[in-house]
Amino acid sequence: MKIGWNEYETDTSLGYGWYGDMAHIKYQYRSDAPNVLQGSIVYDDWGRQKTFEFDLPNGTYNVTVSVGWQGKTYSRNLIEIEGVSFVNDEATDPYLVRTNQVTISDQKLTMSMGIFDEYTMLNYLDIEAAEQATPTTVPVDTATPTQTPPLGSTAMPTPVLDQHVYLPLVLK
Repeated sequence: MKIGWNEYETDTSLGYGWYGDMAHIKYQYRSDAPNVLQGSIVYDDWGRQKTFEFDLPNGTYNVTVSVGWQGKTYSRNLIEIEGVSFVNDEATDPYLVRTNQVTISDQKLTMSMGIFDEYTMLNYLDIEAAEQATPTTVPVDTATPTQTPPLGSTAMPTPVLDQHVYLPLVLK
């Protein structure tokens, strides 16, 4: 899944987005990075802190985060997800990749990013369900052989997290 700097409050129908002053957001794609995920970089050009939320069913998830920039070192990076420290005021050289398990209990994965007046160069998040997630949407009629909501319905099936969700990525 490729996303950018969508404001959560502006369009909650996306199910993800950022909070904070979005005026100085920058993004870059580096073709010289070791892989396509680390080639994608999003950051606040004024070094301001940001919060990202992604709607997910309650449950336990294995989350991997990558920060950095090919050929550069940034001395102070900070990423915290669901209260778990992933990168705590650490330098990249050129990348830091960390994996931790987090538990979601409010149907939102919340990530805090950045240290005031410093750059945290976010490459990606990899979110994988560690256990069966608890459904949070209206159940679909089981007598029907499909899980497509009826025409005109706004009900959506619960996301199946049997594959990785990568975010954010910037299009070339």
